[in-house]
Amino acid sequence: MAANARTLSRKQIIRLTITGMLAALIIIMIYTPIGLLRLPGTSIEITLITIPVLIGLLAEGPLVGLILAFVFGAGTMLKGLIAPATPFDPLFINPLISVVPRLLIPIAAWGAFKLIRSLLPKKKGMDSIAWSVSALVGSLTNTVFVLLALFLVYQVRITEIIANIGLDQYLGAAGKFLFFGVALPNGIPEAIATMIIVPAVMVAVMAVKKQR
Repeated sequence: MAANARTLSRKQIIRLTITGMLAALIIIMIYTPIGLLRLPGTSIEITLITIPVLIGLLAEGPLVGLILAFVFGAGTMLKGLIAPATPFDPLFINPLISVVPRLLIPIAAWGAFKLIRSLLPKKKGMDSIAWSVSALVGSLTNTVFVLLALFLVYQVRITEIIANIGLDQYLGAAGKFLFFGVALPNGIPEAIATMIIVPAVMVAVMAVKKQR
């Protein structure tokens, strides 16, 4: 019994340590340029902040994923309040924009992982496929639901912002800006990058966990 208690305690400590490290990484990525990857020769910026959320989820389970997703959302909300970098950042002060869509990331990604894993044969390498699909679903969930929330809550205000920064002549209404100006150029490469990076990292993470 004592040995089992020590084992559980050690697992809990390791889980807390991993959660804390990933949460700190998310905060750093939100407030520094390392959270964005600009594709060479383009204006496309890929958000990488979903990656530590997905790694925590797939490595340690849905509870850790939800905690990290909340850190992601709360950090974005705080940035919109104290350190907005674009005219759109203050819109993320609303938790319906910054927090709620991010909490859907681990829910959708975990559901996709469990579904794909149940459909695949129990052979070596199958986890990588499930991780990749889960990462794709998680990334697209973030993009689609954040944009959808912005469109539903702040359509008029977004149209005004676009007009104020002189982009209305190119992008037109808020709907076009949200779903074509952002989702296609940024969301699709972001999803592809996430579904490549997350499985690669997870291979290393699971190797360390087995040694542990």
